[in-house]
Amino acid sequence: MNAFTPIESVEPVVVPPDGMFLSLWKGLIPARQTKAQIKASVAADWDLTVADLEGPSQKHRIAHPRQEAMWRMRQVRRPNGEHRYSLFEIGQCLGGRDHTTVRFGIAAHQARLDAMKLEEAA
Repeated sequence: MNAFTPIESVEPVVVPPDGMFLSLWKGLIPARQTKAQIKASVAADWDLTVADLEGPSQKHRIAHPRQEAMWRMRQVRRPNGEHRYSLFEIGQCLGGRDHTTVRFGIAAHQARLDAMKLEEAA
């Protein structure tokens, strides 16, 4: 292969799987998800609609998935390590909730994850 090799004859070396991309510095890493993609994914995982996540219901069947969505949105980072979405932005995306509600939801979901890890370790 040289500078004059037609592009059509060059085979890709690595084709990242869906939801991933190849960084020259960090290797294969997950693609950043948008708030809408996270909402749709969580709703599908829990057999709910996006409208359920955005709605006013406080039932555990809906509140826990909503808290998972809050937690997942907060995990998305900028390349410099800062959070991509503020607590305010997450709250607005999930039905106009207050940032303190979002902070509580993130902490509640993290506590459930920590409890599951302890159960698995025991």
